[in-house]
Amino acid sequence: VRDAGTDIALVRLKRLPSSETAAPVAPVLYNGKAEVGVPVGFVAYGSAFVNNTNVNAVWPTEGERRAWGESRLDGVTENGHALFANFITGSTTNWGGLTTSDAGTAWWQERNGEWQIVATTSGGNSVQSLGARVSTYASWIRDLFPAVRLSCAPRVPEPGNAPEVTESTR
Repeated sequence: VRDAGTDIALVRLKRLPSSETAAPVAPVLYNGKAEVGVPVGFVAYGSAFVNNTNVNAVWPTEGERRAWGESRLDGVTENGHALFANFITGSTTNWGGLTTSDAGTAWWQERNGEWQIVATTSGGNSVQSLGARVSTYASWIRDLFPAVRLSCAPRVPEPGNAPEVTESTR
């Protein structure tokens, strides 16, 4: 499938001065090259395919609103910038997938006992999910966010294990 781009966008969120909410721990971004053949988990926020059924994860408006699916990463495409997972009806390894309405959602792989983001959805249809490969953008992300947690980098403990947060100047 070549119907989607392989760009990643980053957003810096500011905490309002009146907020007392503790920031969550930043996720680990995988920056290696061994994603293919490893199971991947999808948390759907839009449309997904689970066991050959289209699941609209934004409905109902109350209660559980997310769908979880799993697949196995089948390969690399777009000159190394994208990963893809095929959806196969009746498969025990490739039973979940994402569509273009879920663009931007994280693809997770468990590595060394922790969940790491390996891609973000950039496209898909009823037979294949396509994701922008995070490792391709790791150095760019580190340039913008020096405190990013990368899998193949030495871990520097953050104060209170909190991600970088900027305060509003208003």
